[in-house]
Amino acid sequence: MGMGLSAFKILREKEWLEFKQNGDFSGSEHDQRDGFIHLSSKDQVERTKEKYFANEDVYIVEFNVDDFGNDIKWEKSSEGIQFPHLYGRPLKVSQMIDYQFVSSSKAQKGD
Repeated sequence: MGMGLSAFKILREKEWLEFKQNGDFSGSEHDQRDGFIHLSSKDQVERTKEKYFANEDVYIVEFNVDDFGNDIKWEKSSEGIQFPHLYGRPLKVSQMIDYQFVSSSKAQKGD
């Protein structure tokens, strides 16, 4: 099938609703401050959720890295791990591959 590498964006409910209503998303306050949209690889998304979105209901939105062309850069975080960062363009609903709603109550199970 030739599916490319996926990148994921975690959206809070307000951000998800804006994304769906507007057809695109230019980034959270954190993204706008940093000058790019923070994304995660499949292996990183769960840790990102736990670190920045603990006890929150979120939508995890999947995109194909190939759709971003040269606007995606893999850059080291403060912990030295390479993360995908999207520069100079919004995320588009039309490029969304899939999404999953994750309830905070689900995240708390298994303690």
